Amino acid sequence: MRFSITHNRGCFGACKFCSLAFHQGRTISCRSHESVIREVTALTKHPGFKGYIHDVGGPSATFRHPSCKKQLKHGLCKHRDCLAPTPCPNLDADHSDYLALLRKLRAIRGVKKVFVRSGIRFDYLLKDPRGSSSPTWWSTTSAAS
Repeated sequence: MRFSITHNRGCFGACKFCSLAFHQGRTISCRSHESVIREVTALTKHPGFKGYIHDVGGPSATFRHPSCKKQLKHGLCKHRDCLAPTPCPNLDADHSDYLALLRKLRAIRGVKKVFVRSGIRFDYLLKDPRGSSSPTWWSTTSAAS
């Protein structure tokens, strides 16, 4: 999609109907904030850009870090899926880095709005202890005042 940004690869969800984990892996790989900001800044100079980033996503847009602390030391569990059929008790559902990235992009001169149109994992969103019903989460991508 034109004027869209991919910020990550991989998915630790391992849904039975999806092949994403097979062709991108179950380990999340993310671009740095600086890399994404550079790309958006370059987009603002494109003659067709009207101020809207149509998607800051990826196949699993809300994933920006390992699924749990154990994964950092031991890798992914061989006989356990992180989200299905039930979420692992060790799952670290934290959207703070993603929200920070979206806010930084929204603050770039020439950007009116930032949207997330792909890869939202609602099961993961609901596990965030800070709450998915928070107005902060849902209003993050609205235009800066």
